[in-house]
Amino acid sequence: MQAPIDITSKIEIKLSLLRLAGAWAGGAAFVALGYWMTQATEGTTRHSPELVHWAGYAAIAFFGGGVLLSVANTLAQSGPLLTLSPMGLRDTRISPDFIPWHSVDAIFTWAQHGQRMIVLQLHPGAEEKLRLTRMARISRRANARLGADGLVVATSGLNVGFDDLMAATMAYAEAYGPSP
Repeated sequence: MQAPIDITSKIEIKLSLLRLAGAWAGGAAFVALGYWMTQATEGTTRHSPELVHWAGYAAIAFFGGGVLLSVANTLAQSGPLLTLSPMGLRDTRISPDFIPWHSVDAIFTWAQHGQRMIVLQLHPGAEEKLRLTRMARISRRANARLGADGLVVATSGLNVGFDDLMAATMAYAEAYGPSP
């Protein structure tokens, strides 16, 4: 059984370097696979070597770029990535602003490729008042088309699991959100 959540103070959640290292290793494996593809010669593939080379270079650029961007963002990150408090929820991947609990209409779970995430649906007009990050603005419409119509809080890379984060989020929302 989970310990009671102290909703009178704030909870600060940081990055988990161990979890991120696993993602970086996966990206590095795809870079290595891309490099291997660039070494294809006539007779080693059923496709033209030029096509295999192009796919290899694309894999190196895409996965290598993703790993480098993730490492750079991690090194630039200072302080907590996600904060729960009586004021609201702040996920710096979404916005530097707190999302006030009274602005949250609904909280639900969304799963994509085995990854569970928290979705916050806000009152009409509340989202426009937030300074969303570029990535949040870019991914917002695509996520809505996939079934996550709201602001998506992912636990990947955090030092807390989904169930614990959802329990804490619900406890704060029930205590400080709008009255039913």
